[in-house]
Amino acid sequence: MTSRLAQKTCGVTGAGQGIGRAIAEAFHREGAKVIAIDLQKETLEAWTGPVGVTAVAMDVTDEAALAELAKAHPTVDVLVNCVG
Repeated sequence: MTSRLAQKTCGVTGAGQGIGRAIAEAFHREGAKVIAIDLQKETLEAWTGPVGVTAVAMDVTDEAALAELAKAHPTVDVLVNCVG
């Protein structure tokens, strides 16, 4: 780990599995505070809980839910939209 993303907040959609999960895990290894977002709560929480990543189970097409997420995390330095 190089801590290149220390003090950064990174949001990743589609983070429950596949490429989205790999990106979220890589950001976490680099020291970022990661907000992992996915529609599948169980899949998301299966890996985020043990490593201390923030899990948000939501539908990213829901504008009201996105607004609430933005209020809860007003500063995001990196956003990866990896929804399949």
